[in-house]
Amino acid sequence: MQIYGKVIETQVDVQVAKKGGGTYPGCLLTYRDKDGKACEQAFHENVFKFKQHIKETLKLLSPGDTFMMEKEKQGDFWNVMSINKTDGMEVPHIPDRVAAPAAPTTSKPAGKVLGSTYETPEERAKKQVYIVRQSSITASLGYFNLNKQSKVST
Repeated sequence: MQIYGKVIETQVDVQVAKKGGGTYPGCLLTYRDKDGKACEQAFHENVFKFKQHIKETLKLLSPGDTFMMEKEKQGDFWNVMSINKTDGMEVPHIPDRVAAPAAPTTSKPAGKVLGSTYETPEERAKKQVYIVRQSSITASLGYFNLNKQSKVST
């Protein structure tokens, strides 16, 4: 698989954070893909034992440079096979950033945050009233049934 990107930042010989916590020695490439999405590619130092050319290319990449990264799936993982600077080559347009989406239009009540599924304080208070009413009706019906049964047995 070929990935074209525009370099945001390269970090060589740093401690890379693991997803589950902790760190390992390696390099980190932060870039924008062809859709303008910010991505990261981390490299463990062990990769460079067999692919020293990748580390050398990472050292040469500067912010704004375009590159092509070749990845190959081996088992469950996508391994980087090579990275090449693409100066002068025909590459897909890579935006500097993604355009912000248009603001959604809605007819929801004012005071509610768009996109949020949390209740507003007004909605929460109204819901509490419904809960109290339902509880009161249930208790009244229970009381009525108890009194009805005691009157029938006497």
